[in-house]
Amino acid sequence: MDLTPELLLNGILALLIIKEVLNFVIIFTKSKSSSGDTTLVLSTLNRMEENQEKMLTSICDKCVVNSKQISDMHKWHDARDEDGVFLWYIRKSLSNAFDKIGNSIYSQNDILRQLLQDNKDILRENNELRNIVKENREIIEENRELIKQNTELMKRMLNK
Repeated sequence: MDLTPELLLNGILALLIIKEVLNFVIIFTKSKSSSGDTTLVLSTLNRMEENQEKMLTSICDKCVVNSKQISDMHKWHDARDEDGVFLWYIRKSLSNAFDKIGNSIYSQNDILRQLLQDNKDILRENNELRNIVKENREIIEENRELIKQNTELMKRMLNK
């Protein structure tokens, strides 16, 4: 996190407080001094004012730079795609990949539905074949019984 704006504001506040304190010291010194000798305080105040102007200029320059950076960041974060979604939120390539994955899932679901239907059809046909095999076994058993009976009959007839 950039603390520059907070530091700048605190610096300005500190300079203003120092200036007021020095003004108070000058007034206090003038009132206490019988000779009016305030050169030390005045020279300190002058140096402080010069430094204050340099610092304020530096602070203003930094504020302008910060303002431009904030404006650029706002423009960049405010950019949107054709759907109105912020560009910094979802990359277009990522969105396309999600679309392709979604389409693949739909295709796989269609294939699975068809496989399920095919399996149901195969199960139904298998059950039908089991029933047919069961019926044929019964018929075969009946035919065996009939063949047995016919064989016995033929043997009897031949023996007679």
